[in-house]
Amino acid sequence: MVVLVPGRSGSNDVVTPSRTLRGGRSRARPEEQQRTAREALEGPLEWEGRIEPTGVLATGGSSVILDARQDGLRRKVAVKVGSIEASSDELIRMEASLTGRLEHPSVVPVHGLVRTRGGRPAMVMKRIDGAHWGRYLRDPGRIPLPDRADPLDWHLGVLSRVCEGVAYAHSRGVVHRDLKPGNIMVGRFGEVLIIDWGIAVAVDTDGPTGLPHAATESTVIGTPAYMAPECFPGGPGPATASDIYQLGGLLYRVLGGGFPNGEGPIHAQALVARTGDRPYPDDAPEGLVAIARRALDPDPRLRHPTVESFQAALARFRKRREALPLVEDGRACLEGLRATADALAEGREPITASQRAAVYRLYGEAWFAFRHARRIDPDLQAAADGMRDTAVLLARAELAAGHIELADVALRNVDDVPSDIVEAVARARLAQAEREEHLQQLLAEEHANSPLVDIETRIAMLVAVCLAWVGEGLMLGAAGASVGARELAAGEALTLALGVALMLGLRTASSRGGFTRRAVVYVSLILGSRLLLAVCAMLVGMSLSAALVATAVLTSLIVVVGALTMNRAMWPGAVGFILASISSALRPDDAPWILAAASGLLGLNFVRNGLAFRRQRDARRQD
Repeated sequence: MVVLVPGRSGSNDVVTPSRTLRGGRSRARPEEQQRTAREALEGPLEWEGRIEPTGVLATGGSSVILDARQDGLRRKVAVKVGSIEASSDELIRMEASLTGRLEHPSVVPVHGLVRTRGGRPAMVMKRIDGAHWGRYLRDPGRIPLPDRADPLDWHLGVLSRVCEGVAYAHSRGVVHRDLKPGNIMVGRFGEVLIIDWGIAVAVDTDGPTGLPHAATESTVIGTPAYMAPECFPGGPGPATASDIYQLGGLLYRVLGGGFPNGEGPIHAQALVARTGDRPYPDDAPEGLVAIARRALDPDPRLRHPTVESFQAALARFRKRREALPLVEDGRACLEGLRATADALAEGREPITASQRAAVYRLYGEAWFAFRHARRIDPDLQAAADGMRDTAVLLARAELAAGHIELADVALRNVDDVPSDIVEAVARARLAQAEREEHLQQLLAEEHANSPLVDIETRIAMLVAVCLAWVGEGLMLGAAGASVGARELAAGEALTLALGVALMLGLRTASSRGGFTRRAVVYVSLILGSRLLLAVCAMLVGMSLSAALVATAVLTSLIVVVGALTMNRAMWPGAVGFILASISSALRPDDAPWILAAASGLLGLNFVRNGLAFRRQRDARRQD
């Protein structure tokens, strides 16, 4: 991207995206920049402006902190001046040198060294607009917190920031030796700064030069109320573990326990430090008490091995403390869910939409609370157990409602699921599969038994048989007295053969459903029964008219059975054959013609029913 900026000459200057527009200021050419650098490197640089003291900020045992103004930069600064002793001058120089090299957000910045009118060295530092941490410990009402904020968590946050600065100093081989609330400044914008590095010592051979080494430091220096036991007379001297002890002392103050080594004579404070016999407030959280006890252990080897491990323990406690209320909220929702699910399980009515919504609302609230708690503190077993119990309870409710897939989904995102619920889901899934298989069988059977299935095949077969009967009656009627039961048997045999040929040709017996097979059995029964009747009539010498009457009676009975068991639409054909039976008995000579007419009526009945069924089938397919 290129930005075009109108130049003073009226032309357009091409400006790259990374270039800063400076208004009317000219941009220095490379040769001018090189000449500027050479001139600056020729000699030492001097301060511009003066440091004007304006008042006293604080006084200490060996120094005074002045409020001052730096004219050159028009800002306020703090100036630390040693007491009127030669050794104090050297301590100020050494502290300024060390603090200036410890460049960390938790270490007070040093701007430089200046001299007073009397020639004494003074250290110019950042002026912190805030207060010592001790003021907030003594008066929690001063803590700059929102109305619902947590004072304990605020103090732990300050201590964690102190740990960051101390850990950095240890990485540079420096031990502070005097960590206490008075040496921790808290700015009004949340800054946390460690001050007063005047008695710090080096603990590594490659530590900062010009700093006393702990191994050669024989003078007992520090604040007895916070000093580690090894720093009292007779001890081996300061080490990084000594700062960890003092961090534990700061935590002890946060817990409301007062000074970690108590008050009174130095030998009494040393005794407390060496024995670890100090009281803890009854309302102090057990987790923090355990951290403080370890950090304040008289044996340096039993304390936290590093500042980072102490800080990590604080972080774990803070996460656990933030997560536990969420676990309690989740448990309350879980109990509500359990009560609701139990009440629904006892009812006999189906679960309504509003009841189901209530179950899932409680489930969602419980699940979110437990999951959020676990995200804050992944090691919190109570949160994991709550997630599992919530999922199991919902799975049981879904199983009771018959929603197996939803029960399975509820258990997917949790571990250590009880075996009984896993087995219950497996059994329910197996039972569901069996029910679905049985349902498919019922649907297949219902489909096969439907009169709408394979309509054309059945109608063609039935109409063909009826036409064969019509032809048989017409031929027997036309032959007159010259034929008898023998010819009737022959005609029935031919009709049976025709029916078998049709069934085999259309392949209905082996490839269609149960209803078609029943229809085939029904037609075979009619044809076989009529043939058997004709053969028996022939064998006993029955007349043709008597045999036809018997055939009409047999056919009417079988058609009536079909109307009762298969399709009520066959009633017109059944009535026709009943009337044919009576008419044949009354007029034996016209029996062949009467049976031909009844067979034709039955065939028309089949055609009419088939057309109606086909219209129903086509309408369903369109739907």
